[in-house]
Amino acid sequence: MLSIQNIDKSFDSLPVIRNLSFEVKDGEFVAIIGPSGSGKSTLFQLIGGVISIDKGAILLNGTDIQQKRGTIGYMPQQPCLLPWRTIVENITIVEELQQKPNIERAKEWLDKVGLASFENAYPNELSGGMQQRVSFIRAIVSDKPILCLDEPFSALDEFTRLEMQAWLLSIWEEYRKSIVFVTHSIEEALFLADRIIVLTKRPATIKKEIIVPFARPRQEEIRHSATFTALKQQLFTYLKEEKDDGMLIDAHIHLDQYLENEVPTLLEEAEHVIAVSMNIESCEKTLKLSKTFAKVKAAFGFHPEQALLGVMEEEALFDWIRQHAYDMVAIGEVGLPYYLKQEKAIDDLPYVALLERFILLAKELNKPIILHAVYEDAAIACDLLEKHHVKKAHFHWFKGDEEVIERMIQNGYFISVTPDCTYETEIQQVIKKYPIELMMVETDGPWPFEDPFDNKRTSPWMMNHSMEVIASIKGITTQEAARIITRNTTIFYNL
Repeated sequence: MLSIQNIDKSFDSLPVIRNLSFEVKDGEFVAIIGPSGSGKSTLFQLIGGVISIDKGAILLNGTDIQQKRGTIGYMPQQPCLLPWRTIVENITIVEELQQKPNIERAKEWLDKVGLASFENAYPNELSGGMQQRVSFIRAIVSDKPILCLDEPFSALDEFTRLEMQAWLLSIWEEYRKSIVFVTHSIEEALFLADRIIVLTKRPATIKKEIIVPFARPRQEEIRHSATFTALKQQLFTYLKEEKDDGMLIDAHIHLDQYLENEVPTLLEEAEHVIAVSMNIESCEKTLKLSKTFAKVKAAFGFHPEQALLGVMEEEALFDWIRQHAYDMVAIGEVGLPYYLKQEKAIDDLPYVALLERFILLAKELNKPIILHAVYEDAAIACDLLEKHHVKKAHFHWFKGDEEVIERMIQNGYFISVTPDCTYETEIQQVIKKYPIELMMVETDGPWPFEDPFDNKRTSPWMMNHSMEVIASIKGITTQEAARIITRNTTIFYNL
């Protein structure tokens, strides 16, 4: 069926998968688990032909499928249903693209899974579990020989998740399609799979393969058996041995500005990312990303390098942020325009007034604030922060004179360092002056950087180079610098 043969994959200078090999037999249910950042999502992109391998081969029934899209059925972490299409139209969308929609078969499947009465409903009328059933039907009606399911139940509550596991097994028992199932849940892997593949930390290869000994059809009672508990502990030990303590936290990234298929591989390069927003549409996209990926921690705000909002639009944004306060770790990115002022003369006062509103909102919601305020604007931001007694401030991509640096240090404000610290002496001087205890690292992606990052997509792996520069300037090891800065970010954002 599926044969993964000695594959390698790197992104720029970051090796993600190395010499990975395994087989999936016809009708087999294989689960893949591994530590965060071990390349699980990248593996699915390779199997699905979205990206190319550097070395090795991927065969499906003996045919090379490298960079051949449409050879597998795929179910993502989120249902990804089009809101303007009915449920039956969402199921047949792939067939429509191939000019052979089969409405009757889609209806038959909806009947099988208890959703016949919802065929003409829209996604927002269905619960999360119901939407995931629709997503699965869309994958299975594609008639591909193998289904790749990428943490399909991770966003569901525990009760719904258990229901969906039992439902998936009932469908699989009937049709016995080959399934490759990525999950972070050891218990889920044990309950569902015939075989479990445990990946090492990055660059991923196989650490262990376990044959699951439980008879089929699976019964809920096995979860409470001594064998199940012992295997769960064994798998937990394997994962604990592979936990990558060297992964960094990207303290500032515009994740919503990347292509959708780029996000999973970017997230494999970081422990967490603080995803900032540009406007209300960006806030909504960032919220969705944070609901989809546990590593994404959302910040909501309005980027100052753009025209100001109208009165009604501004009120709508502030109302939206208040409504989603529990979904965010910070207010941001907000601040004062720097590039805009280089292009044309503008009135600063409305931008200062908007920044003050955001500072008051951060205080009201008891959230940190992420600031875009450099050079003389940093002093204005300090004035406002001091005026309203707001202490938890993070100046991203900071640049400023000695006077404002000293003022920020005295107030305990944090800064974050971008990858251009590898070649910008101005930033290196800031690193020299600023205490490492008040420092984080960021990419500000997808903002591009120069040598040594020319023509490279801005990604979290670049923070490793920033960390080397910080460690060298501070006279400590890279590991110690990473430990301090990761702790700073974790505590600041309450991760």
